[in-house]
Amino acid sequence: MIDELLAPLAPQEPGDAEIRALLARADRRTKRRRIKIAGATAFAAVAVTATLAALPSDPKAPRTAHSILTTSAALAADQPSPGAWTGYRYVREVELRDGDGYTVERSEESWVSSDWMGRRVSPEAKVVSGTIPPEHKAPPLPAAIRKEIDRNPAQLSPEALAALRNAASVAKPDPKTVLAGRTLEAPGGMPNLYGDGALYKVPLDQLPTDPEQLGTLLLQAHKDGRWTPGGSWDPLSSGVKYDVLRDLLVLLTDANATSQQRAAMITVLTEYEGSTPLESVKDHRGREGRGVDIPTGRATVRVIFSPDTSELLEWSEPGEVHTYLQFGHVASIGERP
Repeated sequence: MIDELLAPLAPQEPGDAEIRALLARADRRTKRRRIKIAGATAFAAVAVTATLAALPSDPKAPRTAHSILTTSAALAADQPSPGAWTGYRYVREVELRDGDGYTVERSEESWVSSDWMGRRVSPEAKVVSGTIPPEHKAPPLPAAIRKEIDRNPAQLSPEALAALRNAASVAKPDPKTVLAGRTLEAPGGMPNLYGDGALYKVPLDQLPTDPEQLGTLLLQAHKDGRWTPGGSWDPLSSGVKYDVLRDLLVLLTDANATSQQRAAMITVLTEYEGSTPLESVKDHRGREGRGVDIPTGRATVRVIFSPDTSELLEWSEPGEVHTYLQFGHVASIGERP
């Protein structure tokens, strides 16, 4: 039946509008359902089936967040994938970040291997609005508070937390430091290019391509800290939903993962309830995409996908915007796709 529906559109790939028209003409009521990420040999069939299933049966019906994400996942699974976990993931992005009365724009190029090794290069940033205030050092913390932080940083007393908040509220960094160019290399200047959080030792070659298994694994790993440097973690339970979403965005953009893994990651996003569909939305560079606004209890995160590849065009939350200009896969650091 799928072949019969798509035959009039050959030899070109069908667009969304064409598929909707054919489905309406055939009076077929497709039922929305979650795609099940299967093995590599089944992905071509999964991509076609999930794309059709995600489309509303009424050509004029608006898309849901679920249909946008499942369609994006199916498209991601169908993208060409180089040798699994080999070489480097190449990323070129522009970041906008708000400070205290100012916004800084920073460009960055990254080459990231499957174990977070590689290089990040960023020229000097620029202020695009406001003015960076002059440097102001925070007052020294009381000796008892410093001792408590050294002894048990994961479980601080209300007094220690209040002291840290006060220090952060009055401290102002040196403007030169805020804008300085950066070159980070791992191994070399730092242990890796990711940091010391929940994905520090994530084994990309072991991440499942089944969305349900992947979502469960990421949540459990974030709660128990199995991939952190010390093997322990103590997140606030109220923030886990947000933190896991940030983990997914890092994996979708920076991680040297496979197309099938990216498809599973996008599908995990369907588990966030209350998401708002963005059937047509532009990123900060004016590029058209499809996306969702995802509430997390802490902030609403906007995620915009390329309609051609399902790579992220942009993700953002209040005070922070990451716009991706180019992704690719290269054999060595310094090479560009």
